[in-house]
Amino acid sequence: MSGMNRAFSLVVAAMAIAACSNAGPREKCDCATPRVELTIAGDLAVSAQSPVLTGPGCASSTADCEQPLGAGGCARYAFTPAAAGACHVQISFADGTFDRDLTFVSNGGCCPGAYPDPASAGQIEVDRVTDGGAG
Repeated sequence: MSGMNRAFSLVVAAMAIAACSNAGPREKCDCATPRVELTIAGDLAVSAQSPVLTGPGCASSTADCEQPLGAGGCARYAFTPAAAGACHVQISFADGTFDRDLTFVSNGGCCPGAYPDPASAGQIEVDRVTDGGAG
């Protein structure tokens, strides 16, 4: 390879490297935290038992108390979905139960994890209980 061809090859290689490094920004992800929060009204919170989570969407999940009450009970529980799929949440109280069915979906793309569908389903206000029906 002559000196001129070698110089030309180096210029072409340098341009290719520069073109790749200026390819533009990678996709930026604005990912929400994949979790569910259960906020329990004050009069119910003192007798709240840990939520029981069943179904493929939350089978390996555990609801943690994030706002324990001094006299017992909990004002807020939270958990992270295990996978896409259905999840049944049940909380027992002295006067009955609270039941909620949720669905989690995987959005693919650059945000990993399973998310409540719709997103608003991830914020649950527990302000009443039933004696066996869905809450």
